[in-house]
Amino acid sequence: TEAVAGFGEEDVARLMADSGIIRNERKIRAAIANAKALVALHVAGGRLADIFTEHAPSPALTPPESRDEIPTRTPGSEALSHRLKNLGFRFVGPVTLYSTMQAIGLVNDHLASCWVRETEA
Repeated sequence: TEAVAGFGEEDVARLMADSGIIRNERKIRAAIANAKALVALHVAGGRLADIFTEHAPSPALTPPESRDEIPTRTPGSEALSHRLKNLGFRFVGPVTLYSTMQAIGLVNDHLASCWVRETEA
């Protein structure tokens, strides 16, 4: 993280010329800004995991029956997005963050009929 946080204009130009990656300048600059924001958070004594956990929703009492019941964003993911943007993070919208919460296990909105539900018992 510290190495990426130290990237400058020469690094951006080098990455933009690298055919082995997706060369979107806004995303490259966002990755550098996010690394800087994470380093600053750590220097201040914070942890990204704690911020995510603070915004995790309470577990649903009943699992969703259909995909229509699964949200793409929640008040928690909107608050998390706002908090991270205030800390200097970029490309951290509420839909992306809700998906991240799903991916890291803070949200379990697997359908009631999903095999994953059977393995939780």
